[in-house]
Amino acid sequence: VGVVNAGRDTMLLPELHAGHVLRHCTRSCRLLADLPGAAHMDLLWPWPASVARETAALHPRGGSPEPGFAPAERDAAFRAIVAFHRQQLGD
Repeated sequence: VGVVNAGRDTMLLPELHAGHVLRHCTRSCRLLADLPGAAHMDLLWPWPASVARETAALHPRGGSPEPGFAPAERDAAFRAIVAFHRQQLGD
């Protein structure tokens, strides 16, 4: 199982989701990317910002894109996800 952690996610709280999986996984779980400055919507690129904001507004905890999160970090996480799948599934 590959896990990506968005440290400022208010929709899927890290301690109850990514952190929980990593603490309790008894098989081969691996943290693919730890993005402490990322919120939930930061990982839903390439949505237009207006769509992400509208969707986030429907969630009781919010979930707008996090100001200052670097898109390069998201891109690196996406590359790690692709590499993980290629490794696990074969090219």
